[in-house]
Parts: sequence; structure tokens; C-alpha cells
Amino acid sequence: MNITGKHVGSNLEASLGINLVKRNFIIPLVSTGTGAAVSTLKLTVSTNTSMSITGNGYFYDDAAATVNQNQTRSIAAGAERTFYIKVTSGSSNLTMVDGNLYLTSVNLWNSGVNGPSIYQLNVKNLPRVLTNFYLGYTSLAAGINNTITGTIANIPPGIITFCVYGANTISGNISDLSPNLLSFTLSGYNTITGDIANLKAGVSTFSVSGLSSYYGSISSLPSSLVSFMTGISLSGVLTGNLNSLPAGLMSFWARGATNSITGSLNSLPANVTSFWVEGSNTIDTYIAGRNWPSNMTCFILKSTTVGTGLNSTEVDNLIIDLDSGNTWAASTSLTITGVYHAARTAASNTAVISLQSKGVTVTTN
Repeated sequence: MNITGKHVGSNLEASLGINLVKRNFIIPLVSTGTGAAVSTLKLTVSTNTSMSITGNGYFYDDAAATVNQNQTRSIAAGAERTFYIKVTSGSSNLTMVDGNLYLTSVNLWNSGVNGPSIYQLNVKNLPRVLTNFYLGYTSLAAGINNTITGTIANIPPGIITFCVYGANTISGNISDLSPNLLSFTLSGYNTITGDIANLKAGVSTFSVSGLSSYYGSISSLPSSLVSFMTGISLSGVLTGNLNSLPAGLMSFWARGATNSITGSLNSLPANVTSFWVEGSNTIDTYIAGRNWPSNMTCFILKSTTVGTGLNSTEVDNLIIDLDSGNTWAASTSLTITGVYHAARTAASNTAVISLQSKGVTVTTN
């Protein structure tokens, strides 16, 4: 029996729940600022196809937007392909022919100053065959923001990496995340809820900003986690001892006034380079001599109206150890504040001066 391309296509459409009308994938775009710059799109398709753009939108072959201006582009299958897109004013639709069947990866969408942003794209409209979806950093100050909407239950089930920066408004429960998802990064005004115990085994990154409500014990975090970073929690409570964090963790953020985390800072995993904890915690011990990673990027410890904290000697020793042998990232913070943490003394003056010379802003009581 002959199997034609039409039959194969029809079978694929049926398996993905796609009809002929919905074969094309549409990305709504909007001009930002002066509209004079491009955004960069890197993608991979499984079959040769093409795309077009409407309105005042154009494709270019270079980031300077000087070569081969056109409103159509062919996309060759196989390797990652790069496109430069400008929308000089108003809104445009980027339409990929059969994108819902063939677009397997959006490896990068990067909006620069005055470059177009993705506007009100609902995750339910993403191609079901996607395995990676990465929308890079956007400038809040310049008003350049991707706005991705929807619920996490509608993220394509085959996605492995979902990383979206911008002014996004995604909601849902942690338990609805796909078991195939290994990395989940989301910025914006999101409202994610749920017990962190429902994070799937194998996930390496869970980083979500917004006004969410997480709860549960940090002892239940998957052992595979490398990064756990939460935005401000409105009502959720994270509990547990620092000594129960996954051994391979490198970033740990638990922001929110209602957290109740305990333990000694010496119990943190050895490779933690970014630490931000707020709330009614009882993190009240630090013993001098810990070897912190040389590439620290952030250390913020704030207590609220309930809890216990570090005494002056512990604060001094922590600052001294965080400075010793560490390069730090420029324009970052070392903060130890709150009613239950004591003020530092002159014993840490030299370390503070050294940290400030490295571009670290040091704030204590």
C-alpha cells in the first residue's frame, strides 16, 4: 500500500489535534519605542517551510537592518536558522506556514531597545510539537516587553525548556506542569500556585516571578534542581531546614513575608552562588570559615517581624567570608537586614570596602 505525503500529514494532524485551518502558526508582534531596531528570532523546523509578516513588519539578513528587506522568508529544515525582524510602527502578524506541524524549537527571541515585542500570545496557541521555547531578556525600562498569556496546563506537553522573559501573565498550579519539562523560567506578573512537592522529578530549573502563592517544605524539592527562584509570594508559606535543600542547588530564592525557613547558613549546598530569602524565618546561625563559591552573584537575607537572626559577630564573619577570594558579579547586592539581624561592626570594614570595589552594594542594619 502506498502512503502518500498527504496521508502522513493527515495522521500527524490528527495526532496533534490540528485541522487544516490551524496548521499555520501566528505570532502577534507590536512595535516599541521608535521602531528603528530589530528583534532576533532563532528557530528550528523539521520540514522546509516559509513565513510572512504583515503591516509595517519586515525581515532582514543582518542585525543592522540593511540587507534584503522583505516580508517573506523561506525556512530550511535541520539546523538553527536566524532571522532579524523589524516592525517600524503599529502591529504585525508573523505567520509561519504549517508552523503548528513543523516548528520544533524557538531557540531565541531577543527584543532589543526599539525592537518589536511579542504581544498577547496565548500558550494554548503554541505548536504542540515544540520542545523548546525561549524568549530572551527584554528591557522593562524601555517599555519593551513580551506579553505571553494563558495557563501552564496549556503549555505544549512535549516542551523541555520553557523560558519566557517579559511582562507575562501566566497562571496555574505547579501540579499542571508537564512531566517532560526540565527547565521552567518565567518573569512578569504571573500568578502560579501550588505545593512545591508537585514539582516533577528531573526538573533542573524553576524560576518564576510575579504575585504567586507557593507553599510546602523545601525538603520536598526534587534532587535534580539546580535553580529554585520564586518571586514575591502573597500568601504561600515555604518551610523547612536549609540542610534539606538539594545538594546540587546553585540558586535559592524564597521571597515573601510569610516564609518560615530554619537552619544554619553553613548548611547551604556548597555551590550556591545566588541566595535571597525573606520572611519570618529562623535562619540564625553562621560559623566563620565557609568557602563560598568564587563567582557569587547575590546574597540577600531579610527577616520580618517574627523570627530570629544573626548576631553581630556572625554578620561580620559572613561578610568577611563572602569577600574572601570571591570576584562577585558587578552591580549586585549583599544584604543582611531586618529586625532580628544585628548590625555589623568595624571588624568587617575591610571586607565591605573590598566588596564595594568589586561592584557589590553592601547593606546591613
